[in-house]
Amino acid sequence: MVTAAGLATRFEFPQLFDGYQRRRLGSLDFAWAFEDFREHCRRAIDVNDAQTVCDVGGGWRPLFSLADVHDLGIDYTVLDVSRHSLERTPPEYRTVCADICDPPRELDAAFDLVFSMFVAEHVRDGAAMHRSIFEMLRPGGVAVHVFPTLYHPAFVANKLLPEQLTQGLVRRLVHHSDKFPARYSWCFGPTRSMHRRLRAIGYEVLEFRPFYGTYYLDRVPVLRAVEDGFSRWAARRRMPYLTSFARLELRKPAS
Repeated sequence: MVTAAGLATRFEFPQLFDGYQRRRLGSLDFAWAFEDFREHCRRAIDVNDAQTVCDVGGGWRPLFSLADVHDLGIDYTVLDVSRHSLERTPPEYRTVCADICDPPRELDAAFDLVFSMFVAEHVRDGAAMHRSIFEMLRPGGVAVHVFPTLYHPAFVANKLLPEQLTQGLVRRLVHHSDKFPARYSWCFGPTRSMHRRLRAIGYEVLEFRPFYGTYYLDRVPVLRAVEDGFSRWAARRRMPYLTSFARLELRKPAS
């Protein structure tokens, strides 16, 4: 567990999307996928009395600061496949360098809560990721994920276009230099097929919340207006195949 000695290192999760104007989609607005995630995970810790927590893909910037970890009194592990990302993680955090699709067996039944933020779209095999996390959870443990979804046009384009081209577009549209290969394995909204797949692994699906809209076109007003209209149309109909992001909360049965 991170101790009070490590509190001098401040490594807060940034409010990356404060500059984007919220769409008028209420609780279905894409902004909630970003703005509410840390608080949602905090609530999951409280409600489930989680003591051991794993932050998957948090190497470049853990979701919870050292002060948060200390205040919550949790045993916090950052797991990331990238050694380069983990080199940027303050040394006070416990870290594991591993592929979430094939984590070390010593992590089996090690955690009360496992969460990931924008990791699922990058893994090579979504089924393997969810099975591995199922094994990492203790009986009654909970997993929470937020991720972009197909078949929103922005993410279909990201999947199909050459990586070199999409890297340039990300830098131009959102001024973000970190861009990882996007595969979108098992990255869909709350479709019946996704519910069946997750239950087949053994999970209870506690929440599968859809979101609509994106921030990518905020700097292109004409296209932004078109996307806003498309997003409102899809949100009114709760169309599971046209979500832009989703938040998924799963439980491993207690017995």
